[in-house]
Amino acid sequence: MHLVDTKFLHQVRVVLLEWRRTHDHDDENSNYFSEWRFRIPQENYDKLCFKMRNHHHYIPKAFSMKFQAVHGDENHNELLLEKEESPAFDVKICYTFQWILISKFDEHVIQVFDADKKILKYQLYTLEKPRMMCVEENCKGVIHKNLNSNQSEGGEEKTFLIFGRDDETVFKINLKSILERMQRGLNSSSMTTDDVIWKQLIDTPNGICVKECEETSENFVYVVDGYRARVVVLRSMNGSLVQYIDAEHGLSFSSPWSISVIQPTGDLMITEGLPFPHIRIIRPERRRTTSSFDNKTPLQPTRWECVKILGEQHLRWPLGAVCENQTSKNIYVCDKMMPGIFVLDLEGHLITRGPPSSLKRHGKINSHSHPCVTQCYAVCLNEWTGELLIATDSSHSLCVYR
Repeated sequence: MHLVDTKFLHQVRVVLLEWRRTHDHDDENSNYFSEWRFRIPQENYDKLCFKMRNHHHYIPKAFSMKFQAVHGDENHNELLLEKEESPAFDVKICYTFQWILISKFDEHVIQVFDADKKILKYQLYTLEKPRMMCVEENCKGVIHKNLNSNQSEGGEEKTFLIFGRDDETVFKINLKSILERMQRGLNSSSMTTDDVIWKQLIDTPNGICVKECEETSENFVYVVDGYRARVVVLRSMNGSLVQYIDAEHGLSFSSPWSISVIQPTGDLMITEGLPFPHIRIIRPERRRTTSSFDNKTPLQPTRWECVKILGEQHLRWPLGAVCENQTSKNIYVCDKMMPGIFVLDLEGHLITRGPPSSLKRHGKINSHSHPCVTQCYAVCLNEWTGELLIATDSSHSLCVYR
């Protein structure tokens, strides 16, 4: 993982120059800068050390496309859901806390794994079967490593999980409540009403994503309603309905499943399996005016348009799709009917497909470097580590590659 903290280095330089100016230190040949630690006020030095330890700016790392399996320990033991009978329905990354979140549909639970060590840390029982998820956070490339400190900048206060359940309900909960339980030594609990910020009824909540509205700087939640074949747009702050994306507003769907955001354009990417398999990229037809906008005024419905259709020649039933927004702009797609992961460019051209073992027609796979990936349900990218996470129906139910 690559680290750089230019802001911290700039702060060090400013402090040194200010010290030099105030102390009239003009000897250019001295070892002043090499001895700055012993000359700088202890209070300032401690502040700088705290910033260096707890705030790192990460350089995004692209997936290598080598499909090298990531194992849980040095003995190549798969710590992520090995020999689990229940498949992983969805998988998401939480950058703020460095967690991997996995929804287990048949077990009524959302599992929290350490993103680095790949070990289970916590289980949140959702009372009903959890479906697909989305993490809403505003880390902007900064990770707060010292989560026990009261001096953090509040990133954990604004980190939320939005997920659907099989009882036609979508919830938004604050992930800090889970962190606090973990800090108290708990390793599992059931979701309570205190965890819930809001809930909204949607017939069959499939894919979920969050996108910021450029005009208002407010986040909107986009939820695929599979039963009614439309996308429901909600206000993130309170879950109130903004509009539907459907035939009345310019687009009709037949079997929408997952939804994600392509940056920096803010376009939405939606997978569909019927009547023909494809990935659709959509955007609003025109910008929404904000002259009379406030948090209490309903937004005027926006018409949407399809700007591109991808994958018709390669896919049979695409479920999950995610764009590598920070680096290559490649699109990674998992298909219910086809083994492995498809890697497409933004024009829909097939770049590669892997891992190699998943493409074999016969024979058992014994290699640890390429576990077989079949019946894929969801795919997720950790763009800080270049890792690709795949929720599958295989014996491992979640595979991680770099």
